[in-house]
Amino acid sequence: MSSWDSNSQGWNGWDRWRLGWKNLSKQYLVSGYNSQNNAETDFENYSLSNNPNGGEYVLRDFNSTGDAIRIKHILSRAAQ
Repeated sequence: MSSWDSNSQGWNGWDRWRLGWKNLSKQYLVSGYNSQNNAETDFENYSLSNNPNGGEYVLRDFNSTGDAIRIKHILSRAAQ
């Protein structure tokens, strides 16, 4: 959080997603790379329901690459 009456000079993955800031060199708004670091993976709506086997991914330095992961939370039927 910023000091009172000043602007923060840092951003995070949530800021990027919420404000729609897409790195021009990337295909997806929120993404990272597979464990071999050779294929960009869309992480905007990542969840275990659409990726039941999970996986290994590489998230590089956020400030220089914009890599981030957004994990979609699914409520169980008991919690609903």
